[in-house]
Amino acid sequence: RPQPWQGCALPLSYTRIRDQAPKRSRPAICSNRLGIATASFTKANLLLWEGQAGGTGQGKMTQDLQKMTQASDVLLETLQKMGISTQTWPHEPVFTVEEAKHLRGTIPGGHSKNLFLQDRQGQLFLIVALEDARIDLKQAHLRIGAQGRLSFGPVERLEQVWGVKPGSVTPFGAINDVEKLVKVILDAPMMEHASLNFHPLINSRTTTIASRDLIRFLEETGHPPLVTRISI
Repeated sequence: RPQPWQGCALPLSYTRIRDQAPKRSRPAICSNRLGIATASFTKANLLLWEGQAGGTGQGKMTQDLQKMTQASDVLLETLQKMGISTQTWPHEPVFTVEEAKHLRGTIPGGHSKNLFLQDRQGQLFLIVALEDARIDLKQAHLRIGAQGRLSFGPVERLEQVWGVKPGSVTPFGAINDVEKLVKVILDAPMMEHASLNFHPLINSRTTTIASRDLIRFLEETGHPPLVTRISI
C-alpha cells in the first residue's frame, strides 16, 4: 500500500529536461566548477524540500541539500571519467509528474518515472519506464522474476541503499548501491528513445543521457539491467 508521501500511488520520481529556464518561475543561475549551471534556492524552497520548518530543522535541510548537491557533482564527474557525454539542466525542485510536464515544455528525448519496489522476500527492484507508461504492479512480478507481488520500497531503504530521497529516484542511484542490492528493470519501449532524462541524484537538476550510455553506466556500476516490456 502506498505511503502518505507517495500520494495517490504515483511513482516515487519522474524526470525531465529543459533547454531554457521556465518562463513562469526563473531560478537564478550560476556556474559551478563542472561548468554546469545550478539553481539558487529560496528559504521556501528549502522548507518545501523536507516538508518541515523552524529552528534546527532549517539547518539540517540546508546540510542535506548541500550533501545532495555534492553527490550530484560527484556523479557527473564520474560520468565524465567514464567518457559518457551528458547535459544537465537546473530547475526548481519538482515533486510530481505534472509539475515536470508544466515546467519543461516540449523537449526531445524520453521522460521517465522510476519505481523503487520490493517483493515479498525483500528483494529490491527499480523499474524505469516512460512517464505516461502504465505499470500493473499486480502482474509486474511475473515479468521480472520477483518473489510475489511488488510493493513500494520503504523510504529508509531508498535512502540507505540507493542514496536518494523521494522525488529524486533515478537509475543513477546505482552509483551508491555498492552491495548491488537493487535489480534495475528498463522498460523496452522507453529504450527505443535515443536519449533519456533523469535526475542526477537531486530533483533540482535533470541530466540527459543517451540510452546506450545508460546501459553502459549501469553495467559499470555492477547493475546490468534487464531490458524487457514491463508497461501495459
